[in-house]
Amino acid sequence: QNATDELIKLYSHIINVKLFTPISDEDLKEDILLTKLKSLWEHNPEEYHHMTILSDVLPILLAILHDGKITGQIDVCNKGTISLKCFEQLISKQVKKDLTIHPNTINEDLIDNFEKWNKQMISPETRHLYQASFIVPNAEESLHQYLQQKSIQLSQNKSKIILVTGGCGFIGSTFINHWLETYPADRIINIDRLDPVSNLKNVQNSTSS
Repeated sequence: QNATDELIKLYSHIINVKLFTPISDEDLKEDILLTKLKSLWEHNPEEYHHMTILSDVLPILLAILHDGKITGQIDVCNKGTISLKCFEQLISKQVKKDLTIHPNTINEDLIDNFEKWNKQMISPETRHLYQASFIVPNAEESLHQYLQQKSIQLSQNKSKIILVTGGCGFIGSTFINHWLETYPADRIINIDRLDPVSNLKNVQNSTSS
């Protein structure tokens, strides 16, 4: 380990990062995340743990690496802690829309250096380039936001009724044909005054009325 640490210090573009319960974007689904957390924490569901949501911290890490001001090892995770029981309450139907962040039970000194690097070692230009947050996000709050976004995306996947005007021309019919091919469960209401360049036959599988 000592040899590894010394080797890392020789290169400005290498940081040895220790992640705590890393969570990827692919994990940010209720069933997948619940299965993962159960496999890790089921022996004590009320015990609080640190968590690293990669999409929260990777932009910060990349920005730190970009400026090359830091080498060595760093502990990285989101702020706050979360338990399996807390996560189950978070995804239950009884959870309120206004999230109440649970108090931390583990010393936040763990990420003091990471927060210091984030605030002091990233230039404004680099921060803008990587869209790196100035504040390390809270784990429970981030999970709540991500799961809400997933829920909105799922509701958007339900069948829709779309109103289109001028859909019998070349551009309009191309749009309608592409849309129905991509989303066959959707319905489109097409209103067209049928100019000489318009043709009902431009729309495939249409029901005219």
